[in-house]
Amino acid sequence: MDTEVPADGVEPFPGMHTERGEMEAPVCGDGVEHFPASDQQGAPREPEVPADRVEPFPAMEVIDTEIETSVPERQVDQQPHKVPTAEDVKLPSVEDALLPTPEDGNGYRVICKTMLHLLQDWKKTEIEGVGSKVRPPMKCNITVVGDEGDEGDNEATATVRKPAGEGKGCRLKRAATPLLSPFTDPSRKKRKVTDLHAQTPQPRFDPTKPVAMDDVKAIIQLCRAWKTDISAELELEPFEVGADFFYKLLDETAWMSSRHLDMAMFLIRKRQLSHPQLFGREWTTAEFCLQQFLQPFAMPSGKRVTRKHSAASTVHPPPNYLKNVHHFVNGSWQHGYAQAWTKVRKVYLPYNVRQSHWVAVEVDFVRHTVTVYDSYSDFTSNSMLVRFMEPITHTLAKVLHEMRFYEKSEVEAVKSKGTDMSNFNPFTICRISDVPQQTDGTSCGIMTVKFIEYLSAGIPLHTIDPSKFGYYRLKLAIEALRGEAYV
Repeated sequence: MDTEVPADGVEPFPGMHTERGEMEAPVCGDGVEHFPASDQQGAPREPEVPADRVEPFPAMEVIDTEIETSVPERQVDQQPHKVPTAEDVKLPSVEDALLPTPEDGNGYRVICKTMLHLLQDWKKTEIEGVGSKVRPPMKCNITVVGDEGDEGDNEATATVRKPAGEGKGCRLKRAATPLLSPFTDPSRKKRKVTDLHAQTPQPRFDPTKPVAMDDVKAIIQLCRAWKTDISAELELEPFEVGADFFYKLLDETAWMSSRHLDMAMFLIRKRQLSHPQLFGREWTTAEFCLQQFLQPFAMPSGKRVTRKHSAASTVHPPPNYLKNVHHFVNGSWQHGYAQAWTKVRKVYLPYNVRQSHWVAVEVDFVRHTVTVYDSYSDFTSNSMLVRFMEPITHTLAKVLHEMRFYEKSEVEAVKSKGTDMSNFNPFTICRISDVPQQTDGTSCGIMTVKFIEYLSAGIPLHTIDPSKFGYYRLKLAIEALRGEAYV
């Protein structure tokens, strides 16, 4: 703060020191400071400074901060309106103990809203391109159990390894035969003999099992790290994904893409091979691209197609597409954890109708049927659905017949079915409409995933809750990040 010196060179008293603010009072031509006439009545006025340059008393000291306090209405009118930014929005912290659980009412909505806010800049990747690669914060290792259900070979007799520091060498001592038999020595404690014929309760899959809060915090932490580099690619087990993969999956108003359903089929298939006692081995899943390989000559919408051309286009795919179909049948498709179809009796896959609606398809080789589970029955008529399903009912049936699939099948029921069919027969199509129906235009994808998950586990479809579509989407996103589906 500088000290004002009058023109006559006389040093001022300390009382003339003035703090300068943003407001300055106008000075009239007579050298006397005045306030505008528009001041509010009753507002305090600044003391006037005479023009004769007489040194004022300390009581004449002017402090602009007092003026700002006395007229707050002016300051509010002069300040522009402040638009809230992303930094002003309060987001739940990963370490916040009050983080809602996804199963509670609006809990999953709060979590999804937080993640969508962190990933809202994913559209920049379309302009700036793909950035660096990031690793998921957690990785789960899955052990594929053998056919007998055990991870290793169990010895029939008990062995005891002698500690290395005692005696000579480390010989293996084998227990005596009487000790391994039901015979018990009177001097020893009696052993309990278990009844091998007693029925033990079989474990069951619980699709309503809540997700772990550590997994919820892990995916939020990933989104926070993704916000710093929105163009980064996340390397998951089946394929790499960007921020748009999780954004569109969590957004209830967005349509799920084929990559979302392929991820779900991969996780369901991987969980099956990890827990064969729980899910069995009589079925497998296939990705959406199988449908693309079976209908290579689909005509654009709006053009009429003759019946002859339609039959030719659905029965004879090109050689390169036919080779990919063989990979699916042989269980050697690139995503892994697939079984050869000769070892199963059913195959589940997502199917797209008219490029605007997802349905779940079950191919049963024993019954030789294709069953469609539709969450929006009024979308397609039965006659149109039969036509749209020709790539499965005709083309796939033709490919299997040429591969002599039924003769090579290891399932006796499937092999006997092939014996009954001496010639080529297309699959019989069935439509199940008595299933939970969607109430919007974007939930067909997640409904298709839940249909396949429940059907493969033998759970009735009517137990699916249509009001939890958002929660099902969040659960699938968490499962994709952790690398395995919940059991």
